[in-house]
Amino acid sequence: MDGDSFSYAFSPSIDSLAEFKVETSSYSAENGASPGAQISLITKSGTNNLHGTLWEFNRNDALTSAYNAIGGTDLKAPRLNRNQFGANLGGPVRFPKLYNGRDRTFFFFNWESGRQALGAVAGFRIVPTEAQRSGDLRSLVNARTGQPIVLKDPLGAGIVNNVIPQRALSPQALVLLSYTPQPNTRNGVFNFVNTPQSPVSTQDNYTARVDHNFSTRDVVSARYVFNDTLESGTPYWGNDERNNLARTQNVSTSYVRAQSPTLGISERGEPST
Repeated sequence: MDGDSFSYAFSPSIDSLAEFKVETSSYSAENGASPGAQISLITKSGTNNLHGTLWEFNRNDALTSAYNAIGGTDLKAPRLNRNQFGANLGGPVRFPKLYNGRDRTFFFFNWESGRQALGAVAGFRIVPTEAQRSGDLRSLVNARTGQPIVLKDPLGAGIVNNVIPQRALSPQALVLLSYTPQPNTRNGVFNFVNTPQSPVSTQDNYTARVDHNFSTRDVVSARYVFNDTLESGTPYWGNDERNNLARTQNVSTSYVRAQSPTLGISERGEPST
């Protein structure tokens, strides 16, 4: 196992890590000039024995309790269903009748995925009424004074008594209205309430590593990390979503030569112990 510390733009799978080190100040120049802290991570490598792990973690609202301490009543917990699951496998590289990597070549592979559904809260909005969709805006009033709002007709479209002729309605506006739902409630000035939807956010992470010992003093390692993270937005109208998909890939290789039992030279030509 060599010191293959590297930079992550995401949270790596804990089961793929063998060691980590936190440095808060006075760290060397190789870690960069970022303030705060540096965390060095070392991924697992295979051994002479074949080892594997399988796991599943779940957290959901069915096992969550909420309590109103002031009112002294139990509350319904908000929607939550979070699953983290994966597996890993490591050992010597073997090809029957061709190659036996015991004591020489090792592999390690780790996979972890996550799925999370969060509850969404219903919200009130104002949408055009059936009359307004056809150009009849006689119901428009000033919210502060309650006086009717009189439409002006600077383009000579023929607006009379706040009614826009069908021929003057914008084609673009009509398309937009086709994606806007009809009123379904009455709550003060609001006439629409949506049905909450639970967006599902996902993460898929893969780590692969191969180590080869040319001798007891020379070790070569290669590692590849792939991560996809999807942060799902909460749609309101049912046809509007703002999702964020981030993909990160990382490749690293290293060569370590031990000059003596206590001194080694890394591929960057720096002493290591």
